Amino acid sequence: MESALGPGQRRLLGELGQLTRLFAFPLVRYIPAEASGDKFQSVIWESSDLPDVPLEDHNSRCYYCLDDYEPPRKNSVQIAQVPETAAPEPLTQFPCGHVLHQDCAAAWMREHSECFLCKADILGPTDLPYPTDCLKENSDWSAVSNLIRSQHGIARRVVEVDLLYTMPAEPCDFAYFSADGQYLAVGGRYAGGHGRVIRTMTASKICTFTDDYLSACCFSPDETTLVTGNSRGGIKIWNIQVADGHAEKTTTLVGHSATVRSMQFLDGSSSLASLAADETLHIWDVRSGHMIQTIQLQGMRSLRLACHSGRIVVGSSDGMIDLWDVDTGSLLNRWRGHNDPITNLVFTPDGTGLVSSAWSTDPLKCWDMTAILERYMASPAIFDNHRGTEEDISSVFTTRTFTGTEYPRSVTISREGHWLASCDWEEVFLWDAQTGEMQFVLRVGSD
Repeated sequence: MESALGPGQRRLLGELGQLTRLFAFPLVRYIPAEASGDKFQSVIWESSDLPDVPLEDHNSRCYYCLDDYEPPRKNSVQIAQVPETAAPEPLTQFPCGHVLHQDCAAAWMREHSECFLCKADILGPTDLPYPTDCLKENSDWSAVSNLIRSQHGIARRVVEVDLLYTMPAEPCDFAYFSADGQYLAVGGRYAGGHGRVIRTMTASKICTFTDDYLSACCFSPDETTLVTGNSRGGIKIWNIQVADGHAEKTTTLVGHSATVRSMQFLDGSSSLASLAADETLHIWDVRSGHMIQTIQLQGMRSLRLACHSGRIVVGSSDGMIDLWDVDTGSLLNRWRGHNDPITNLVFTPDGTGLVSSAWSTDPLKCWDMTAILERYMASPAIFDNHRGTEEDISSVFTTRTFTGTEYPRSVTISREGHWLASCDWEEVFLWDAQTGEMQFVLRVGSD
């Protein structure tokens, strides 16, 4: 039989024999001909969707899904084996020569760097099988995820994201999530003091509330209460678990004489810390409405606060950060965080780190809170009577920085501490909180 083959056919047959000896599974290659006795009948076959791969015969199959490939189609209507309207079957060929369905190959390559059949390396020295959908775009937003290699060497997206819904365009100058992300409060001064609480996953409205000249907002740990602060120094407590859709004001906390700039509950309790433009820091028992503690701040225009484990940090317009003890009202440490106004402060979930940002091109910084507290324990007298100075904190240092954003408006850390997110006017950035590597950028419309 072999003597009846032409030179080209003998060469292909020889190559096929060599490849068959190398690999336990057959390559998707064959000599496209039909036998007639001991002779090969000449048959013209349509081209494969892979230029260098002849069409497979009807006995060939994809060894990933174990489905047979579509039978090859001949260029003759008299002996056509599939309908002439059949679409070409998309295939992917690995460098080793093995072929799978295109979808099967993509699924395999998301987790592996070797051929499914022969385990040969399918990556060149610099080749990366980047997913084609690393960029997602819409008419008014786009998202780009970083690509990293898995333990098998395959590059894939770190972050998956999609648009849940678009809320109606309404004036808004703040948006606050509850601790577990179930609720979102939006509103503010630009909305005429009006706000609403919505369920995050569905955008359904839970209730509305009104506080003239809204300036700050936060949820209670149990998510039954919303606290709002205004530019007149007032703080209102709202019950948001209502049936008629209108939040019920239960208490008004009186003590500040100027704009409330920042508020946060202490460690899952009913105690609330509030910071105002009158340079006072108040600790409240929200249930009783009583003021527990008052700390007279000494910074220059205190702007933001953050709480953890009975301690509060306060950031000021001169870039300084103060660390206070809630129980004693004493200053534990002071250091220069940035050279510009502090815009955000947030503790890591375990309290060992503090992330700060400033209204500048300065990167976000993560501070070693263990070292900062040890500094106080070594020299507590330096900070007695609130007389700490910038020169007294030379040993304070950052553990890592987060670059890529400018003039951040908001910063937060995921509950498990893995992700750090920040946003400016048009973009949202996501970093690996442990390494400081940026992994994702979401860009939204300029409006």
